Amino acid sequence: MNLPPLSGADAPSPAESVKEQFSANVEGVTGGAKVRGAAPASSVDVIERVVEQLHTGQIDATAAMDQLMEHALSHPGARLLSPAQRLDLENVLRQAIADDPTLQSFKGTLDSR
Repeated sequence: MNLPPLSGADAPSPAESVKEQFSANVEGVTGGAKVRGAAPASSVDVIERVVEQLHTGQIDATAAMDQLMEHALSHPGARLLSPAQRLDLENVLRQAIADDPTLQSFKGTLDSR
């Protein structure tokens, strides 16, 4: 028996449809497997460590940004990308940082300490 498509209050919301489609796409890419490996450090832990290293003079602002970039690229979602896609992502992120006047001003302030 073919039922007519749902409409009105019974129809799934567009957000639900997008969420279901996204979940299906992720399932297809990962084959239903969870990304395995050591649990990544929390972003808060990484930021606290970087701030401490900046305050003690162990690293400069450029090294701090590199460490934060490395953390972002080690995210389980980023590990699903191919090496070429990860490189593209890194390039986009680095360019966004380079083009952001607020971040560059902040970096300059840190470097002048």
